[in-house]
Amino acid sequence: MAVRLDPADEEIAALGRVGATFDGRCVLEIGCGEGRITRRYAVRASSVVAIDPDPTAVHAFGAHARKWPEHLEFLPLSFEVYAMTTMVNLQLRGYVRIGG
Repeated sequence: MAVRLDPADEEIAALGRVGATFDGRCVLEIGCGEGRITRRYAVRASSVVAIDPDPTAVHAFGAHARKWPEHLEFLPLSFEVYAMTTMVNLQLRGYVRIGG
């Protein structure tokens, strides 16, 4: 899928209308694709983790890596794998305990 531009800022404006704010926030974007929306808010967020399991999206996202802020982390994972990995890491660090 080709990156489409949003010259009228409709996507970010729509997110603002539903209460999404990015200034200084930690953001998890699920299904970021090639980063069409990510690039619009990433500079305002304090950190961004963007995930997508599609290998084509991974390649397209990576092709623009030099343009991304340093606080952006792109992971080529499905949400399920990301959630499980995060839970295991939290358990190993003692933040959560499975089963009680």
